[in-house]
Amino acid sequence: MFARWAFEANPDIEVFGVQPPGRETRVGEPPVRSMDALVGQITNELLQHLGTRFAFFGHSMGSLVAFEVARELRRRGVLGPQKLLLSAFRAPGASSPMAKYLLLPDEEFIERVGERYGALPPSILEDQELLAHYLPALRADFELLATYRFVPDAPLPCPLVLYNGLSDGLVSPADLQGWRQMTTRECTERWFPGAHFYLRERRSEVLRSVATDLLDQ
Repeated sequence: MFARWAFEANPDIEVFGVQPPGRETRVGEPPVRSMDALVGQITNELLQHLGTRFAFFGHSMGSLVAFEVARELRRRGVLGPQKLLLSAFRAPGASSPMAKYLLLPDEEFIERVGERYGALPPSILEDQELLAHYLPALRADFELLATYRFVPDAPLPCPLVLYNGLSDGLVSPADLQGWRQMTTRECTERWFPGAHFYLRERRSEVLRSVATDLLDQ
């Protein structure tokens, strides 16, 4: 989803994608099934590359991961992001509906996930071999979210910008209000036409907004 951002983003923004185990070129690696493990791995890798001016953009589960990585950097006494751009995810601490999916057989699991998120492209659904590779990572994501427990801590000292699709049935304006308690700075909302994966169809518009949020300071 983010591969083209590196080529299409504002030239003053350098884009790096985070690719967890179990996906794309890392499809042969076991996917990570807990938030603590994933945050630890990502933080360890990021520490080798972070400069003094950076921000995180996370979409859906990636928003929660970005938030927790920012908190982990603070725990380690490392300079955190200047901003968190968090897309299509309710504030931490809300109850998770993911547990009910974990025991479903594969066929029903795929059907239910498709109905709720629209997350499985036809190119994957129509290729059984590709689907077999993709499914363990998807199940791992659901397990990670189902077992995640938010631990309250001091608010982060960076602004938050909440990106969302106007037709996203999974995240309502009320679901976002808790994010305001996670920062000592401003918390801004950005709304775009589209559903949960609005940023696929609205990539150019989203990238313009990202540039505005990061560079107009």
